Amino acid sequence: MLKYSKVFRRFLISYMVILIIPGIGGYMSYRTSISVTESISIENSVIQLQKSQELLERRMAEVEGLTRQLAINPELNVLLNERSGEKNVYGIWRTMRNVLTFGQTNDFLQNYYIYLANYDLVLTSGSSYRPEHYYEIYHYNELPLEKWRTEVLQQTHRSEIRPLSAFVGKGVQTSVITYMQSLPLDSFNDSSPAVVVVMIDEKIIASLLSGLTERYGGWVHISDAQGRTIVLQGQDEPYMEELHADASFDPGRVSQFYRNDLVITTASDKNGWVYQAGIPRSSLMENANRIKYTSWLITGGTLFLGLLAGLVLAYRNSAPINRLLSVMKEQFGKEESAEQSEFDFLSGNIADMISKNRLLESELTRQLPLVRDAFVKRLIAGEFESREEIASAAAQADIGLNQGAGYAGVILISGYNGMDSVEILNELNAARLLVKQAFISMAGSLPVTDLGSDKIVVLFFTNSGEEGAGPEQEVRITGIMAPVRPEGIPDLHPVRLRGLLPFGYGGQRLIRAGEAGAGVCGLYEQ
Repeated sequence: MLKYSKVFRRFLISYMVILIIPGIGGYMSYRTSISVTESISIENSVIQLQKSQELLERRMAEVEGLTRQLAINPELNVLLNERSGEKNVYGIWRTMRNVLTFGQTNDFLQNYYIYLANYDLVLTSGSSYRPEHYYEIYHYNELPLEKWRTEVLQQTHRSEIRPLSAFVGKGVQTSVITYMQSLPLDSFNDSSPAVVVVMIDEKIIASLLSGLTERYGGWVHISDAQGRTIVLQGQDEPYMEELHADASFDPGRVSQFYRNDLVITTASDKNGWVYQAGIPRSSLMENANRIKYTSWLITGGTLFLGLLAGLVLAYRNSAPINRLLSVMKEQFGKEESAEQSEFDFLSGNIADMISKNRLLESELTRQLPLVRDAFVKRLIAGEFESREEIASAAAQADIGLNQGAGYAGVILISGYNGMDSVEILNELNAARLLVKQAFISMAGSLPVTDLGSDKIVVLFFTNSGEEGAGPEQEVRITGIMAPVRPEGIPDLHPVRLRGLLPFGYGGQRLIRAGEAGAGVCGLYEQ
C-alpha cells in the first residue's frame, strides 16, 4: 500500500477537494450569519438604549412639568409674595397638603422639597424644617451646610442638574442626582423667592436601564454636557475616565468595541446628556456563538464523516489500480519513471499489450492454414493417442469435429506415377493447388491436406442430426468429389476419386493401405 500510495493520495485529495468546496460555501454562509446576527444584536442594543433614553427624558420632562405646575399654584404664590416675618401657618399647611403630594404617583418625585426664602423654611411632604434641621437628616456627603445653603438654596437655578452625588437620607446612604428650579420661573436675580429641589435616587434611574445591565450584564453611564456623571451603573468611575481618555475610543461613533465590551453612545438633543452603555461581547454574541458552535459541530462532524468516506473510497478505488500495477511490474519487469504517472504507465503498457495481441492475432490468422494442415496430417497418420487430444488439436486449428465421425476421401491426380523430375513436381504442386481451389469453391471449406505429391485427402464430418457412415452419405460425397477438375490447365490428366473410407475417433486410425494403383487409405482398430 505504501509503495503505491501516490494513487491513494491522488484519490484522497480529489475527494477532499470535493468535500472542501461545499465546506467553503458553508463557511461563507456561516460568516454571513454571524455578521448578520452581530449586526442585529448591535442594532437591538442601540434601539434599547435609545428607548431607555426616551423614557428617562420623558420622566425628566415630568419633573420639569412639576416646577411649571408649582409656578402657577395660587397658594404657593401667596406664600412667595408674603413679607418676611409674617407667619402664615395655615397657608403653609395648605401648601404642604395640596402641593407636596405629587410624589404619590411619580417615583421620580418621591423626594423633593421647596425652600421659601422669605420664611427660611424647607417644605417637604408632611413636614417643614429649618434648613439646618433639614440638613441634619438629609444632606450631601461632600457638601457642608453653608455651601449647601449658598449653592442650592440661595442661588437662582434654571432647570439645573446637579450630577450624581453621595447622599444620606434618614441615615441611609445612597446616590442621587438633583434637579433645581427657582420660582417664579422668570427669576433673573442672584437670589429667588423659592427653589424647588428634586432628588432622584440613582436606583430609580437605573431601573429604567435594567434591560441593559441585567439582561446583558453590562454597564450604563450617563453624563451631562460638561462630562459630569449623572448615572453610573455596573462600572466604576476610574474605568470611565480611562475609557474617555483613550485615544482609540471615538466618542462620536454610535457603536464600537472597546476591550471586550461593545460601547453604544447616544446624545440627547434636549439637554445634551450623553448616554453610554457597555455590553460584554460574550453576551452580545450569545446567539451568534450558539450559531457558531452548532455550525462548527455540524461542519466538523460532516468533515470527519466525509474524511472517513474519502479514505474508504480512495482505498477501494486505488486498490485495483495498485494490484494492476503490481501485476504489470511483475510480468513486464518495468518501473515507471519519475516524470511518468501510474496512469501513464498503465495506459502505455496496456496499449503495448493490445498492439502485441493484434500482431499475434494476425500472425495466428496467417498461420492457421498451416495449423489445419498439420492437424489433418497428424489425424491421417494416426499420431493422436486419445479423443481429448484430437478435440484439443481440432479446437486449436479451428476445425469443428461435429459428431466425431465421417468419411475420408482421397483425390488422385493420375498419370504422374513414377515421375519425379523437377518439372513434374512443380506441375503437381500447381495441380494440387488448383484442385484444392476448385474443390473449395464447390464443396466449401473442409479439412484438406496433401498425401504425397499426387494425392489430396479430404475429411467429411457428419453434421448433427445425420447418421454416421452409410450408402446415402457415400453417394452424396462421391457426387461432390467426382466432377472436381481444375480449370485453366487442360493438359493435366483427369482427377479420379481413388478412395472413400468411413472413419471415427473411437480408437481407430487411418493408415496407408496399398500401392499407387490400389486403394490409398484404410482403417484399422487400435
